[in-house]
Amino acid sequence: MENFDSNWEVYVDNEKSEQHGTVFSYANKWRINKIGNFDVIVKYKPQDFVLEGMKVTKVAILIISLISLLYLFIWK
Repeated sequence: MENFDSNWEVYVDNEKSEQHGTVFSYANKWRINKIGNFDVIVKYKPQDFVLEGMKVTKVAILIISLISLLYLFIWK
């Protein structure tokens, strides 16, 4: 089990659940007041920063590659 962290979020049918707490004094829990079929998404907020960082890295690599190619074939 993962230790409690307030950065975890749960979305039930695309609506954020605000009933986040601890269970057994260390684990995350959410109360879901629905019956029947529904979609549940568990998301860790800091992961968004990692994904954005990956996008920036890809763009930077592309720009550096293009500049290197231009240098090799045109400016040399």
